Amino acid sequence: MDLLPPEIGAYFRGVARDHGGGWRLPGGQGQLDLWGLKAGEAREFVRARLCDFSLHCFEEPLGLPANRKAGIPATFVASVAEEYPARPFFAPFAAKARASGWEVGELKTGHDCHVERPGEVANILLAAALSQ
Repeated sequence: MDLLPPEIGAYFRGVARDHGGGWRLPGGQGQLDLWGLKAGEAREFVRARLCDFSLHCFEEPLGLPANRKAGIPATFVASVAEEYPARPFFAPFAAKARASGWEVGELKTGHDCHVERPGEVANILLAAALSQ
């Protein structure tokens, strides 16, 4: 949550409180819209597998010793489709990745780039693995 705008964190917590027993974010069609999935095969693929997920996945920090972070190779895949509604919320993540020296690959997709363009995602990841 510390990487998201405060209003998004408040929204997620409110949804969990009001509709998820205080700990889960119920899956639904609104997420598919927010993630930029247009009608078609990719949207139906994700919709069929959509489930609730824990609010805690946004709240539990991953602790690494400071001296270890810099030594872990990293690649960031940025979803940058113009019509992707959540794009503005994720743009700072790509900027932070670039500032940290990570490789950044951009795909003109929504959040589910691995479903919309699996071959392109695979190529970015293979290139990252081969550069190590």
